[in-house]
Amino acid sequence: MKLRSYLYVNQRLVDDYLSAIEGSLYEEEHVRTQNRISQNTAVEAGLPLTGTSGEINSDDGKTSEKTLKVTYAAKLKKVVDFLNKEKELNEIENLDEDALNCLKREDLIEVFVNMRPSKMQNLVESLKKITNMFSSMGSLLPMSNTDREMIEQMKALGEMKEQVDDGTCQVVFNPDGNENISLVGQLEKEFLLEPMEKINKQCYVLCKVQRKFKDDEEVEVDAMFAGMEGIKPFMDNKDDVSLSNPQEIRDVITAPGLFVLPIAIYQ
Repeated sequence: MKLRSYLYVNQRLVDDYLSAIEGSLYEEEHVRTQNRISQNTAVEAGLPLTGTSGEINSDDGKTSEKTLKVTYAAKLKKVVDFLNKEKELNEIENLDEDALNCLKREDLIEVFVNMRPSKMQNLVESLKKITNMFSSMGSLLPMSNTDREMIEQMKALGEMKEQVDDGTCQVVFNPDGNENISLVGQLEKEFLLEPMEKINKQCYVLCKVQRKFKDDEEVEVDAMFAGMEGIKPFMDNKDDVSLSNPQEIRDVITAPGLFVLPIAIYQ
């Protein structure tokens, strides 16, 4: 049995898969146990006029009930056990280009990876730390209007990033030992069991293959305005407007790689 420390579990996907496997879901299990206490009383002198002897038994039955909650770790184990039984899970020790070329859409894989947030996410997290530090020191150090404006702009960038994310964030998984291969996935923040900075390290990812990168495809990770081309017609000088991240924090990766749907991240 493999013991896991889970950092992220997409609970919605796990419920969907488990309900398809078992036909139903349960969240809690009620277990009843009964303890019987036996008291033995000796009859030393025997019964009158018979000369017999023996014991009188008295039972006191006590019933207790406990509730077992089914955790997502337990649910996920059932899903993984089913996939292994059906030989549907591909546990890849070395995801190199040859192994990647054998993968197909909808394949379920487990890979040991180095995970990293996007450059934009790293910038926003750094700005949060800086603004918190300046805010806590505001009463100790004199601040100019320029300093205050800079802090407000940093806060605004972080708030805008959260609005654009809409509860999700993109991350990059590089298979350990094959940093030229990139797996791009999107996490739902509500299912993070640890803060992002705590899973910026080596871990396992269980995921479903969505598609491979095309040979000449460039993928910009965590572009702030991705999918917002529809607003361009309403802008002045729209032909000169770029909806990509600033060049300094553009995070562009190319083939070989995969778009994946992360189900769980663990160590």
